[in-house]
Amino acid sequence: MRVALPPSLAAHETAGQSEADYSIPRGLTLRDEIARYFRIGQAIFQDLFTSPAPSTAATVNFTEALLRDVFGFSDLNRVGHHDHDGRTFPVTLEGATGRVPVVVVPPADDLDRPSAHLQGEGRRRSAASALQEWLNASEPALWGLCCNGNALRLIRDNASLTRPAYIEANLRQIFEAESFADFAALWLLVHVSRFGKVSATPADSALERWREAGNKEGEAARERLSIGVHYALLSLGNGFLAHPDNAALRERLASNQLGLPDFFGQLLRLVYRLIFLLAAEDRGLLHAPDVSVSLRKLYAQGYSLGALRTIVTLCEMLRAIVSTALTVIQWPSNSPRWLSGSKPSSLANPLAFSKPIFAVATRCSASTILKFCATVSQMQPINRSPETTRQ
Repeated sequence: MRVALPPSLAAHETAGQSEADYSIPRGLTLRDEIARYFRIGQAIFQDLFTSPAPSTAATVNFTEALLRDVFGFSDLNRVGHHDHDGRTFPVTLEGATGRVPVVVVPPADDLDRPSAHLQGEGRRRSAASALQEWLNASEPALWGLCCNGNALRLIRDNASLTRPAYIEANLRQIFEAESFADFAALWLLVHVSRFGKVSATPADSALERWREAGNKEGEAARERLSIGVHYALLSLGNGFLAHPDNAALRERLASNQLGLPDFFGQLLRLVYRLIFLLAAEDRGLLHAPDVSVSLRKLYAQGYSLGALRTIVTLCEMLRAIVSTALTVIQWPSNSPRWLSGSKPSSLANPLAFSKPIFAVATRCSASTILKFCATVSQMQPINRSPETTRQ
């Protein structure tokens, strides 16, 4: 589970993202500074992995340098642990006067697996759980970081240990694959200025404001998604039942061999699988990093749900254009005549004439449909007098 943040964050469209908000000196731009810090971070990362198996001390040095020289934490202190209410909490570093605790383990330790380097109270802890426990127990700290050299994770105070709220950045992917856009999003998110001023309350920070905005946007998105899922269930359910090849499905439902709740569950599962696939396609998360551009393009144009969605959208546009065009194009001599006024008779239904066109259009490429739409949209209406119309 991830912390809800507004999608406009990475696009620099969120409040509090000016040069002054990030303490960028006058005359310099945010992008130029991020590019400079990217190269600094890349060099620090390369230094860590000059050894095939970096030690805990080396990883602590790396994390300290990364936070200090790249993300602006100028007051980092090495802590070791905190004692609170009779308990011991391992905390490696602290920044922003204790507001940002940091837990570090070596690259050999996964952030979610118990580490031999984080022992206390007779048990081992993972870096993520150790940080989460301290955030939940500490009043001054609302957000914290954990790092193992390969990944940097931002975690928030959260009472649920089974559904953690965090955002994680793959540092290896960012620095080795030259993923500048991902680094820029990370830098904008975990810069020291995002955790609030020392004199302010922990809740008075850019991260908290962004989180609240993200929650509101998420609620609105869920509402829109709920409406879309409702119509998708109706469309798919009615479509499956009405299709001439689905007599067996209709018989199973009629005989109660397939209960309506089971049928609904199958439809719902299908809809959410489609939503998941569409989201993965739109965010470019469907393919492995080593998949070639040509194969990605082949999938996108010929096999993706996104391509099908584009064709359906174009067909809807085409339906509207043809429907409008057929009301103003002069009918052949053997076509049904208009009745009085501008309304066609029940026999002269423009959509009835256009249905064969759509049957063919759905098998056409998107570019073909666009050309057809452009051609139809350029047709000139024929000026007819009311007298001619009533003939």
